[in-house]
Amino acid sequence: APVTPAFHEKRRHPVIASNFESVNVPDFFVAGNLMHSRDWKRSSGGFIHGFRYLCRTLALQMRERYVANAPYPTQTLPRCAVG
Repeated sequence: APVTPAFHEKRRHPVIASNFESVNVPDFFVAGNLMHSRDWKRSSGGFIHGFRYLCRTLALQMRERYVANAPYPTQTLPRCAVG
């Protein structure tokens, strides 16, 4: 059976969750220009300097989900005193 992800109006970009996965087709991830669906006209995801960070984020999220003992890298910063 064909798998068709949900699209925004005018069928330009698919409707995706914050992890770049289709909202109606499990394990269907988008990459490239289609990732821009999340930040259309709000951020720089459509430009090369934003695109590389979207791709890196997708790779890290997929690694966290599908590879054992591979948590998403985080860094705790010290709190700054204000005033």
